[in-house]
Amino acid sequence: MKYIKINELNQVNPEKDIFVIKNVVKKSICADLNKWINFQLKNKKPNTSISSKNNWFYRVNKGNTYFSSFILNEFKKIKSKSVHIVFEELFKIYLKLGLKEPLKIKNLNQFRKEFYKNELGNHEITFHPYIFSYDCGTGKFAWHSHKPVFQKFQLLLNTTMPNKDYFGGETDMIVSNKKKEVFGDNFQQGDIFSFPYHLKHRVRKLDFTNAKNALNKRNSILMPIHPKSKKIVKKLTKFFDNNKIY
Repeated sequence: MKYIKINELNQVNPEKDIFVIKNVVKKSICADLNKWINFQLKNKKPNTSISSKNNWFYRVNKGNTYFSSFILNEFKKIKSKSVHIVFEELFKIYLKLGLKEPLKIKNLNQFRKEFYKNELGNHEITFHPYIFSYDCGTGKFAWHSHKPVFQKFQLLLNTTMPNKDYFGGETDMIVSNKKKEVFGDNFQQGDIFSFPYHLKHRVRKLDFTNAKNALNKRNSILMPIHPKSKKIVKKLTKFFDNNKIY
């Protein structure tokens, strides 16, 4: 695993390397976003919209996986500036690392246009802003992997503090039969980690801390890439599978 600064992105290959970009987002922005997440969790019922039919909050509870999820496709309805800032930061890093996907979003103005005006159709390949919130005592994500059809690497921001807001909650990554990488204490508030999208990974169960003012959760910010329509995703994934285009 590599540890780099934001001005050292030219030293990594995101399609092959596993790395942490240190101190990307200010702690004050992370703290403000955590407040917004907590407000939604306390005041919204699962499987309901947030200020817009394009923004949703729901709980994932299946098998060995449990967490709260927000999908935010219309930023103009969200008053928290921190929400806008963190996803724009992720987008800028995607650009610097060199996206090769057939995206129509090529610069920050186009990104803002998409998520403030929501103009791209369901067939277009685009970003999908997500927030995953894992509660201490229950939060976890079972082993899983992704087919690199629409993207070759994934970025993920931690807005919470390991060993203060939560114990455990490590992300395990299987690199090969004999090697595993772990994002734990080395993945601090404001850091972003990157990994090749096809690697199998999981999030271990979170435990409580005795720290004062602990959030008792881990909040992760990510932005996977695929068409808006689930039918189109399945159709294109099947096409790529049959033609072994990866």
